[in-house]
Amino acid sequence: MHIHGGLTAVEAAPLQCAGLTAFMPFIRWPHETAPWRPCGGICGLGHLALQYAHRLGHRVAAIARVPEKEQLAEETGAPERIDSAGQDPAATLGDLVAHRSSPAPAPR
Repeated sequence: MHIHGGLTAVEAAPLQCAGLTAFMPFIRWPHETAPWRPCGGICGLGHLALQYAHRLGHRVAAIARVPEKEQLAEETGAPERIDSAGQDPAATLGDLVAHRSSPAPAPR
């Protein structure tokens, strides 16, 4: 695998196996089929999934229990954050989709 941008193999390792795990659902199911994408967790694979979804043009809702992660979620492309400790994520996401169904933004 070609490592872009001069990253070392150690720096690029998370983007290979685990990164592909987070990336492939967005390729298999393009945003036209579901413009809103929930991403569970904001650390680890969740933070990679947030960035992939955002860059591919999906609207992203980050689902997390830790309020301190809100800033990271916003910085990585999730305009909506759902606090799973205080809300029912499925119901909140359903409301979000029903009320904000405008087209997904263009990828950056």
